[in-house]
Amino acid sequence: MTLQAAIEDRVQGVNPIPSADAPIRVIIDWAMQEFAHIGVVTRCPDVQRWAERIADYLDQAAKNATKSVERAAGILGMDEIRLAQIKARVGSDLLLAYELMAAAKRGPLLSQALGELQPALDGRSLESLIQQLLPGWVEDTAAKCFLPDKSSEGFAGRIIFFPAKGMWMASHHVQRALFARPGSWSLRELADEDDLPSDDRPLVEVLMEACVQELYTVFLAHDDRSQGLDGLIGITPSEGVKDYLVVSLADYPAEIIVEVATELQRYFPWLNFILLAPPDHEDAIKEIEVFNLANLVNVEPAPTPVSQMAAYRLKKSTDQLLKSCS
Repeated sequence: MTLQAAIEDRVQGVNPIPSADAPIRVIIDWAMQEFAHIGVVTRCPDVQRWAERIADYLDQAAKNATKSVERAAGILGMDEIRLAQIKARVGSDLLLAYELMAAAKRGPLLSQALGELQPALDGRSLESLIQQLLPGWVEDTAAKCFLPDKSSEGFAGRIIFFPAKGMWMASHHVQRALFARPGSWSLRELADEDDLPSDDRPLVEVLMEACVQELYTVFLAHDDRSQGLDGLIGITPSEGVKDYLVVSLADYPAEIIVEVATELQRYFPWLNFILLAPPDHEDAIKEIEVFNLANLVNVEPAPTPVSQMAAYRLKKSTDQLLKSCS
């Protein structure tokens, strides 16, 4: 059963699951056929650890309210054999963890399943579980675009063109890229241009200053921002942490953003810039490409309007769930 819980891509229909009332011999024969072609089960270790973190919360929930966990499994449409596994508590936490991760791509089901788990978890645990699950809607291929390039000298930051509606979507993609591993990223969004100081300086200077101010938070640096860039010179990346700064192309001219990003990456070569392109700025990639940036990445596949709406509805429904717990 633990092995079954770890398999994602079984070919449906090749070896149909027997009915729950089938003779024991039939079930044993089915199991032998099901796993005959499998040697050592291979899975991305990071995905496995991600599922195990989720399983820890499900174990906690099962100890507090077993029926809540069983109802959550039922909402996800698990068949009788898998529901029996949930009830037997044999490899059940990991099995349900993978089911919940997959359900993130079918937003309403995940929200409803989490609603059933609410009585079994305190508010903080439920919030942590939701934070682990939300990035599951992101396509793996798109998420990889948010990973910095690795070389013998360490990680080299990217300039990431991302056509999306909100900063939270950039956050979800970063978390998915890093398998929602707690503490593995630091991300900040630059304020809108209207919130920047109004003075006679060139916009590039104003934008540079605003980015530097946010980098004190990104780098978890001592909060003496009056030193400006000088206070950050010589800082080194935190071990195991990827750093991101999000700038909206709706707020600043492309050439200004590229100039600032390029300059800051001279000082902090591991820093990643996410250039957020709202729907009416999706064509801005053409403006960015003229600079021939070696580290420019265009996120593909970009989230579709349908997937963005589904992700937004999932986010809002979980926000409402957490609000009801407070």
